Formats: sequence, structure tokens, C-alpha cells
Amino acid sequence: MAMDKDVDRQIKEILSNVKHHKVGYEKTLDNEVLHHQKIIEMTKASPELFDGSLLSVTDKCIGCGICTQVCPVGKYSISEKRAVREEGACEYCQACAQNCPQNAIVSGKTDKNPKARFRNPQISLQELVEANNIHGL
Repeated sequence: MAMDKDVDRQIKEILSNVKHHKVGYEKTLDNEVLHHQKIIEMTKASPELFDGSLLSVTDKCIGCGICTQVCPVGKYSISEKRAVREEGACEYCQACAQNCPQNAIVSGKTDKNPKARFRNPQISLQELVEANNIHGL
């Protein structure tokens, strides 16, 4: 319970800073603050959405390594010709799942269309890989 109070205090502090801080941004809009509050509530209610534990590698994996290149926090490696996801928090950006050519990385949540892949048509796979390499991954 002490951890919950500490988290609540940190959340309030972050929200206060978001609402009043102006580093290179125009005034933060109230609807943006509400959006952040909703994200924080979702994190508390469903931590599995944000810790990466919903993502798993299926037997479809061929060990191509694309997941190792697009994961912004370096959670994947290749072992015995198959992707392996490390334990621990991730950004749950789903770049691994969305860019896997075999659809071998799946989310534990039920999707309306689990075969669908969502990618920004303005950003190439190569650009994702290069962006991660800039940060030393």
C-alpha cells in the first residue's frame, strides 16, 4: 500500500508539471492532461498492458531478428533461431508485433482482427531500425 501512495504522489507531481511546465511547448491543454490521467489510470488498472507481459513469441518465429532491431528498449534477442523476449517492462509500442513478417509476436489481448498489422506508411522499417541505432541499441 505504501507503494500505491508513492505512485499516487508521483502521478500528481507529473500531472502538475505537465499542466504548468512550458519547455518548448505552448500551454498544455486541459484535454491533454485528462488524456494523461486516463493513461495513468489504465496503467494502474491493467499493468500488463505496459509491462510487456502480454507479448509472446509463437512457433511461427523464424529468427529473422527484425524484432531485435525495432524494439526501442532492446527486449529481444535471437537464440536457437528464434526470438526470445526478455522479462521486464517495455513500452508496449508493439513495434515487434507490428513489424514481424511472420506475425509470430502476438498480444495476449484479443484483437478484433489479430492478423492485421498497423504501421505508419510515412515511416519505413529501415527508418525504425536507424532510429534505434542512434540510441545505441
